[in-house]
Amino acid sequence: MKNFRILAEIGFICGLSLLGQVLSSTFHLPLPGNLIGMFLLLLLLFSGLVKESQIQKGADLLLKYMSLFFIPAGVGLLAHWNIIEKQWFPWLVTVFFSTGLILVLTGKL
Repeated sequence: MKNFRILAEIGFICGLSLLGQVLSSTFHLPLPGNLIGMFLLLLLLFSGLVKESQIQKGADLLLKYMSLFFIPAGVGLLAHWNIIEKQWFPWLVTVFFSTGLILVLTGKL
């Protein structure tokens, strides 16, 4: 029963992400669907319709294995290395600039 609850919590989070994707493509919104889905989750949490305790175990499990979700992105980078190799300097500048900007803005907030 415990595993089913965790699966239902993960399903709820994924369902909101899917709803966000549907809203994004239906209304041609300039935001990614997963971002809209997480914004919907935030609204549900702030409104009190969904309590943190209702999704906590599923969210904790997703966070525990979050590094696995970056493996496809890493493989994609390696698969397209011939393109990246030609433009490595702009990529490097962009990565360091955006990381520094995020660190400064987070510190200010």
